[in-house]
Amino acid sequence: MKNKTNAKKEKKKSKFYPGHKLPFIRTMDRWIVPLTFSFMIATLVANAMKIEGAAKFITLSYPLNGNMFAKGSNDVYFVLFSFCALTVARKIISKCVFEPVSAILNVRHTRKFVEQGWLIVYYTCSFSVGCHLLALRNWDIVEMMRTEVPRLYLTGTEKAFYLIQLSYWFHAVPITLIEKWRADFIQMILHHVFTIGMISISYYTNMTTFGLMILACSDIADIFLPLAKLFKYANLQTLADITFAIFAIVWIPTRHGFYMQILYHIVFSWYGVIPEAGTYDPSRGVYLSQNIHLTWILVLSLFQLLLCFWLRLLIISVYKAIVNQGIDDSRSDSESDEEEEYEKMKKDK
Repeated sequence: MKNKTNAKKEKKKSKFYPGHKLPFIRTMDRWIVPLTFSFMIATLVANAMKIEGAAKFITLSYPLNGNMFAKGSNDVYFVLFSFCALTVARKIISKCVFEPVSAILNVRHTRKFVEQGWLIVYYTCSFSVGCHLLALRNWDIVEMMRTEVPRLYLTGTEKAFYLIQLSYWFHAVPITLIEKWRADFIQMILHHVFTIGMISISYYTNMTTFGLMILACSDIADIFLPLAKLFKYANLQTLADITFAIFAIVWIPTRHGFYMQILYHIVFSWYGVIPEAGTYDPSRGVYLSQNIHLTWILVLSLFQLLLCFWLRLLIISVYKAIVNQGIDDSRSDSESDEEEEYEKMKKDK
């Protein structure tokens, strides 16, 4: 009877987390860093040798006067190089910073600790830059819609920030495939696809103002959740609970408050505020037709529904924290099983 019960539990777990065990996923996990690192070195060497075309991988394309940049198809090369750089940076920071720290703190769940450490580093940097760019505009949504939609040219910092964000979300797809597949795996992949689509389309249609606002308001919550988990895995439960409380407080006004404020103005202020609203003229970089307007409303609304799925998980986690006196990742399966598998994978490599 006991064996049957254990078999049922094992079957239930494997129902949600089979993918990371697939052969091609393990192969990707083994080769993604060596391949991206080799590509980076080859590109840097080619650029040092002044081989034609190499520079567009590591520098922003379409420079104009006064530190302004236009957009174009060559921006793909910078995105590709940034994808490789982020993949390598994740590995280096994990190996050289968070794995030693986990050993010093005697952390049992090393892989989870390392995963959260990288997220803290990236989102802290991303949020800081995004806030700086929005602070230059005084966070005025209506004024930005009036003066910056469409926005044909970007400063060097704005363009680099936008393209690196796009690279990060492309980079997040294979990372999500490689990591332990949790109960919200499908939602995570959908989130990445939605984000890649919104960043790409807003960049192409010169609506980076909307993208900048959404990215900046989203990143701050993504700092506190991995930080809370980091404290949890280090057995610093009080700090974990405090940080998780901050995350919960920050998540709702940013992901559902400020985000809905942006969506509200896109719905109701589009024609009253944007000077060329209703115009579709690709030759001038203006993509503000009624169909484009309705598409943005639909996509942002669907994205908000996806965020509501995680709000539900957040509420569940808050409830568990109150009842069990400690935070818990409601997406996760058995931590001990995951850590045993991680150690086995390290030995296989």
